[in-house]
Amino acid sequence: MGKLIFLLLSLLIIVGIVISRTGNKRRNYHVAPSTLSEKNLGLALWLIGIPTAFIGSGLIWFTQKDKSEFINQQGKDYLNMRITYFIYSMVFNGLMGDSSTNKTLFLPIIIMIVFKIFGGLHALSGNRFIALLTIKIFK
Repeated sequence: MGKLIFLLLSLLIIVGIVISRTGNKRRNYHVAPSTLSEKNLGLALWLIGIPTAFIGSGLIWFTQKDKSEFINQQGKDYLNMRITYFIYSMVFNGLMGDSSTNKTLFLPIIIMIVFKIFGGLHALSGNRFIALLTIKIFK
């Protein structure tokens, strides 16, 4: 059973890499922020997602996407990462079974929190952050 889980997780990672690397021509597209408040909103967009999941970040993105191309880009990158890692965590939890004492169930959640912090720091410096193995849902 353990080998099967390892094989399925490896396959999931390979599929995620292939999906995340398609269309690399547009991955480096970058819109620079024009003001410091855009950078701060980009930081808030990524970090508010830690306690509120996607509700706070989605609200910031939805209200500011028409006003700032930088916030629109950051919001799409955040929501792509959030939805992708939600799918990964559901698949991971389904593969691991019902063992609630297994500490590896929290691995996708911990990785997602780290990526949110990195995304916030990149937004604060005015750069784009695309998390590893992210599927582009919003383009």
